[in-house]
This record gives sequence, structure tokens and C-alpha cells, in this order.
Amino acid sequence: MTHQLYTVEQLQAKSLSELKTIYAQLGASVEVADKRSKAAWVNAIVAHQFSQIEKVELRTEDDVTFTDIDGFYNFEARVNGEVIAEISHDAFNDEEPWYVTVSGVEVFRSSLWCESTDWVKQQYVAGTLSKHQQSQVQVLTTREERAATIEVLEQHGDEFVVHNCENDHYYVVRPNHVEPKERCECADCHYRGVKCKHQIAVENYLVQRLEKLITVTPSLDELLDLPFDQLTATEWERLREYEPDESVELVAA
Repeated sequence: MTHQLYTVEQLQAKSLSELKTIYAQLGASVEVADKRSKAAWVNAIVAHQFSQIEKVELRTEDDVTFTDIDGFYNFEARVNGEVIAEISHDAFNDEEPWYVTVSGVEVFRSSLWCESTDWVKQQYVAGTLSKHQQSQVQVLTTREERAATIEVLEQHGDEFVVHNCENDHYYVVRPNHVEPKERCECADCHYRGVKCKHQIAVENYLVQRLEKLITVTPSLDELLDLPFDQLTATEWERLREYEPDESVELVAA
């Protein structure tokens, strides 16, 4: 809680009872030499205020450092190792793609990275940033891990529509495109030209789909044990060509 700072002149103009009230409101603990003397109460209040001013930490913009936490344009603003804000890049906003969040709430947007960092520094020095609450969600640090959060929704020829569950954005992935930077619409692919998490998700999707198609062909004996309504057209055709072994004798039950 912030209290008013009193000058000596202001205190001297107060009555003895008013000085005692101010002393109590400030939560002062400085010993009052003579409780019947206004001057003693004034000196005690001034001494208390001076001790509180000394405890105020001097903040500078140099205290704030920015760390790339995952290689996906997500940064943490830290002071003495403590996170005070986060800066991220919104690939779907061409005008103001850089945005600042505190405890998951967006508080500032800009077209430039440097404007976002300057804003965080200024707010920190002014003491106007809300207390940042660190997210309890585990940070996924590799593209392979992040690929597990991507949903493949549709396929149109060589193009796949995917949903990024982390930022709720949708991207078109073209894994066979000749230009590596055009294989996905995300910033990671477009600016770095690397295989992004969306491309890895599509690869995983295709592998899983292929595994489902590769099934073990049942033997004729196994087909004979299946109910008729479970047989496919191909399996019926195999049974039509089946010739029983005449050497096997049928035993009546």
C-alpha cells in the first residue's frame, strides 16, 4: 500500500493528535523520544519515511532481459530470473503481429519487435505491469513434441489443412512443394525454411493412415470361420475359388 509522503513543513502544521494519527497510519515503529512533544512526533515520522524510501528498489530498463523459450517466436521477459511478461508473434496479423501478454492476457500489440520490448521495459520501470502468473502448462520444447498438438483436418490432393491447438490457428501444409519455405504457412517455415511442427504432424498422420491400410491377409481357414455378413467382396471371391481337400474325411457329429 502506498502512503502519502509528508514534508517537514506539512507535519509541523499538524496538531499533536493529527501527528499521532499519521504515525499510526504509516505503520511507523520509530521510537518517539517525547510523546508530549510535536517535534518528537515530526522527527519520528520523517525518520520512518526516510527508511521506507531507502527500501524502494531502483528499477532500470537494463534489468529486463528477453529469452527465446522455444524457437517459435515466443519470448519471456525476465528480471532476475522471474518472468514479468511474454512476447509472441501472430503470423495471421500483418499489421501488428507482435503482442505482449501478462498471465495469458494480451496487454499490448505492435508492428515491431523492438516496440514490444521497449513497452515492457517502460512498464516495468513505471511499476505498472501486473504480477505475472507462470502458466502451469508444460512447455513443449521440440518440434516433434509440439507436432502432437496439431490436428490434421482435411486433405485436398497434396495440400493438408491443419489446426494448431496451441494458438487456435489454421494452416495449409504442402509437404511436396519444391520450395521449403512454402511447405507451410506458419512463420517457422516461412522465415526459417525448416520442417515445422505442422509438416511433422502431417507426416505422422500419413504414417498412421498407412499403418491402418496395411493389414494381415486372413487365411482361407480363418475366412471360413467368419460370419457371412463380415466378409468383404474380395474375401467372398477367394472363397469361391476355394477347393476343399478331398483327402480330409468329414466326421458326423
